[in-house]
Amino acid sequence: MKRLLHLLASFAAASTFAAAAGYYVSPKGDDRAAGNKSGPWRTIARVNLARFQPGDRILFEGGQTFAGRIEIGPSSSGAANAPVVLSSFGSGRAIIDGGNREALVVDGAAHITIRSLEFKGAGRKTGSETSGVVLRNSSNLAVADIEVRGFRSSGLALDGVTNVRISGVRAHLNGFAGISSGGKLSKNLTIINCLAENNPGDPTVRNNHSGNGIVAGSAQDVLIERCEARYNGWDMPWTGNGPVGIWAYRADRVTIRHCLSHHNRSTASDGGGFDLDGGVTNSILEYNYSHSNFGAGYLICQYKDAGPFENNVVRYNISQDDGLFDHNAAIFVWVGGAQMKSALVHNNTVLNAKGSAVIIRGAKEYASQMPALAFYNNIFVTQGPQIIGSRHGKFSGNLYWSLGERGFRVDDFKSLEQWSAATGQEMAAAKLAGLYADPLLRKDGNGLLTDPKLLNELREYQLHPGSPAAGAGLDLRALFSIDPGGRDYYGNPLPAAGPLSIGAHEAAARR
Repeated sequence: MKRLLHLLASFAAASTFAAAAGYYVSPKGDDRAAGNKSGPWRTIARVNLARFQPGDRILFEGGQTFAGRIEIGPSSSGAANAPVVLSSFGSGRAIIDGGNREALVVDGAAHITIRSLEFKGAGRKTGSETSGVVLRNSSNLAVADIEVRGFRSSGLALDGVTNVRISGVRAHLNGFAGISSGGKLSKNLTIINCLAENNPGDPTVRNNHSGNGIVAGSAQDVLIERCEARYNGWDMPWTGNGPVGIWAYRADRVTIRHCLSHHNRSTASDGGGFDLDGGVTNSILEYNYSHSNFGAGYLICQYKDAGPFENNVVRYNISQDDGLFDHNAAIFVWVGGAQMKSALVHNNTVLNAKGSAVIIRGAKEYASQMPALAFYNNIFVTQGPQIIGSRHGKFSGNLYWSLGERGFRVDDFKSLEQWSAATGQEMAAAKLAGLYADPLLRKDGNGLLTDPKLLNELREYQLHPGSPAAGAGLDLRALFSIDPGGRDYYGNPLPAAGPLSIGAHEAAARR
């Protein structure tokens, strides 16, 4: 009997989905028509009057512009195998012009797919007052192959959503951010193959940062992969803390990997590449490349009144010439609040012809609460001092080199041996574990890459045969029970046991 009821239910569901309709919208249409291909509707207002069923498709004519705000609520939800789809038909993408309001709001709905559309606002300084595409209190959403531009707040904003996949989004010319989550807790977010560029700042936000690329805030279980953030943050009106290309705050279990962040700016502080910020826990930055950013390539930061910051890892990343105008370092640690407990930084490669590799600082009131910061197996090649503030961290198994004639410089120390003898730094198993030596990075690379699909081709950060860094790092598993992650920046497998190479490239030692 149960099997019969199940079959009947399945048949009923299939019948419902089979009846799914395609609704068409065209400037040549008529809102009194049926909304089918031969009798399309004309306006967004007519779309908002309808209630859609699982499997229905709402298709706007490609190359045409439609003014207004699309509103999708709980009564227009789809189903697991039959989402409600908003897209274009014909040639090219349709343009949804939200004017000074949102262009699309999905609120309280489930199983909605948005693809192949362009969302346009009146401009962050010329009329827009909101975000462009707002996904709120909803679940099981997919956003793919869209462009969103010209909104004062975020291009794409998430608030209290669950199970959302965002891919192939280009967000530009927005104010606060290209893509952001915040407000209520969002869970299970995937942001992949997206570009956030030239989001300059929100002219109305004068007490906080704006002009970010991709921000994961108030979120849990987030993957940001193969995304790019560039040229953001150059017109922020606030004079305090600033934006970052790709970052997270008040979030748990965030992975940011295989991403590229470059030429991000700020009118005040920050303006860096990547950031694990206040209240972030159990999160990883790995296999990323930052270069030419106003602020640090990799910011590790706790701000006042944030929740606990702990168990975060920055590994197998590359930084080139970051910290151009703020932070003056590839990796900058700021302790500006309580409950900052730990961070692990290992097997990264830094080349900074403008400044330092690592700077650790904190507000005076938290000087007695500095976190457990560990830096293992990193390559630090710099023009300025390799490290400033080393007393606040544990350093072991790192390689140091100077691009200038001033040699080894860590705080006030002028030699690795002097520093180690005075502080106990760079010791492991009662031996000196650090190196001051030219890492012999390859010189036949492709320059400053600007395509996240080509990150593995960044050959100039591979170790040349005979490099002193090859096979010379610490055995993180044996010494500290640290799982290094399985692969290096270039996708090469790490050795199953024994020492690692120093830096982001795993290379066999010459025998």
